[in-house]
Amino acid sequence: MAKRKPFSEKQRKKPFTLNRAMVLRAAGILAVIGLLTAGYLLFAHRIIHAMYDGRSVGFLNTLFGGKQYYPLEHYYSLGRRAFWGTVCLLLIIGSFFTLLPSAVFFHAIRRIVITVFINIIIVIVLFDGLIALIFAQPSLARFLPSQHALTTMYYLTAVSVPQADPHKSIYDPVVAYVLRPSSTFPFSNPEFSTTVHTNSLGLRDDEASLHRPRIICAGDSFTMGWGVEQNESFPQRIEQETGYLVLNAGVPSYGTAREMKLLERIDTTNTATIVLQYCQNDTAENKSFLENGNKIIVLPRKQQRAQQLKELNYRRIYYPGKYFFYALHVLTLRAIAITTDDPHSRVDVVCDSDRYCEADLFFNALMNANPGALDNKHVIILAEPYFITELETHRDMYRNALPSTTITLVTIPEKKDHPEYYYPIDGHFTAAGHAAIAARICRQLSPPDKT
Repeated sequence: MAKRKPFSEKQRKKPFTLNRAMVLRAAGILAVIGLLTAGYLLFAHRIIHAMYDGRSVGFLNTLFGGKQYYPLEHYYSLGRRAFWGTVCLLLIIGSFFTLLPSAVFFHAIRRIVITVFINIIIVIVLFDGLIALIFAQPSLARFLPSQHALTTMYYLTAVSVPQADPHKSIYDPVVAYVLRPSSTFPFSNPEFSTTVHTNSLGLRDDEASLHRPRIICAGDSFTMGWGVEQNESFPQRIEQETGYLVLNAGVPSYGTAREMKLLERIDTTNTATIVLQYCQNDTAENKSFLENGNKIIVLPRKQQRAQQLKELNYRRIYYPGKYFFYALHVLTLRAIAITTDDPHSRVDVVCDSDRYCEADLFFNALMNANPGALDNKHVIILAEPYFITELETHRDMYRNALPSTTITLVTIPEKKDHPEYYYPIDGHFTAAGHAAIAARICRQLSPPDKT
């Protein structure tokens, strides 16, 4: 690189004068400060409030306050200090660059751009390397303060899902897909390796369990036994405990509407108890079911197949920066959702704005996806604590809607209280978790359902 010529004596004695370039630089700095100020005035309080009182309750306390509790106003004050500190820093740096001669200015800018570019590359490589290491060694996730974001990234970028694999599932015009009937296939992810056996209906159970089961367990991947062997799932443990014939009717990613629709294919004449496992991501399907006139919308076969392959390939194929750019995408959508309050921009599986209507959507699916299927049955609803609380407030509603149905509510143990019941990254029940769920359900079975 050629050395820059030193300033001549004439240049050193030349009096300081403002030129057009300096004025433009100063105007640019002021414009950036103006945009920063506008953003702070418009969005700062809303973002802080959303982070403090939203789904990540206590996030700011955990991040900045440790175990000590601080009121919301404390974080507003931190936000104001951060804003004025940033403005002062911009003014100092901006003043320095504004007064530089043009040649020195452009040289400095070039060096800054190159340095920033190299640092971004280093950050992307380190970030992707760290995420790949955690996915390869899931036990490391236990050292993280929260696994929620990591689990979301895992499911959308790396996890193997049988319902998206044409070798493990087949198209169904009524419920979109079922696991491939009467088949055996391996199913593994970084935290487990299992084998799945299906019967003629594509359910993870034996053929004998289809013949007039006494107890039916309907649900999604948690009920199916994602991550554990066939005999370790809670439906099988209930069968071992009670001695009655129990059918595992759990299918990955099914919502309440499809779970109820699937019951039409099962002989329930001898069924006394139906266990309905509810997951928060059921709400999206239940809402679609209601908005489409209580109909399950299924894509045509070719379109469904194309969507499956796209989903499968996206998870299987890695490209440089995949995890970093996905994380950036998620943060952008969260910022849009917080600042615009647009539920369609949220990246959560279920929109926060839908939280308060989950019970209504759930019972609509129970009553209309398969009318009469729950009449004169003992229904055990297995769900997370927040949903059980919501159902408790709607007790009169479901008693009136299902007068001949006995409903019992069973709470799923929370991960924060029983981490040994869940895989750290995957988030599904371990064998210990299934055993705990089976024990809770068995305690709620009415005397006629027990041996």
